[in-house]
Amino acid sequence: MIDQPINHGDIYILRATKDELLPILKLFDEAVVWLNQRGMEKQWGNKPFSASPQIRERFKGWINQKTLFAAHLGDRIVGSLALNPDAPAYIANRWESFPPSAFYLEAFVTSRALAGQNIGRTLLQWAEQYTLKSGRTTIWLDCWSENASLIRYYQQMGFVPRDEFMVNEWRGQLFEKQVASSII
Repeated sequence: MIDQPINHGDIYILRATKDELLPILKLFDEAVVWLNQRGMEKQWGNKPFSASPQIRERFKGWINQKTLFAAHLGDRIVGSLALNPDAPAYIANRWESFPPSAFYLEAFVTSRALAGQNIGRTLLQWAEQYTLKSGRTTIWLDCWSENASLIRYYQQMGFVPRDEFMVNEWRGQLFEKQVASSII
């Protein structure tokens, strides 16, 4: 598989290590505060990711499975994402079996302090390249269905809305992107 850092301008992206767990979780903590200040606590709740043993274990699992990636700008982690060969349990029943041609994108976050610098766009473009280099052609992801700005963002990035789904009282929006023909 792909183990060398992949550069995108000043940002380089590589597999996350155990030493990067806390800085990545701190990015999520920062995003939770930002979302809550804007009345969007249903996206990720109102508790810091770094304080949750369950979330820490999930991220450690992604690190151990080598599916979590960190975006670096200089010596600072400025974003992350996980590209998993399986859908998360809360939505896995949508497929009889998750397509072997796809990755499910999770743990996508960028530094709120660097908002507007296209870090998210860079990570998503990298994810498309990684998907193709891995012999896959599709990326699936989801978000809270009431986050209109995030839904617009994903659509601008070429993701097509698919089903809405429920997890307890949380309504999610599922997206798909075919990347085989969109990368030059």
